[in-house]
Amino acid sequence: QKNELAALAAGESSAPGKVKSYGFAKGGTKPYRFVWTVDGNVAGIGSSPEFSNLITGTHTIRLMVTDANDVSASSNFVIDVK
Repeated sequence: QKNELAALAAGESSAPGKVKSYGFAKGGTKPYRFVWTVDGNVAGIGSSPEFSNLITGTHTIRLMVTDANDVSASSNFVIDVK
């Protein structure tokens, strides 16, 4: 039976120019490493970083999870920042 790594990213606009993100990983081999990008630029690490100073508009936030065996999985969401 396979123990495939899966990632899930979600978030919410927590204040003007800010987004609070939530990352989850399942499967694979712990520990996990979480790296986040905003519009293609590395912006944070850890499972639940907050991004600030975002300009008003639509942003793509992507989570890349890597496990102890260097297996990766990703997830992203699009959010409107006011």
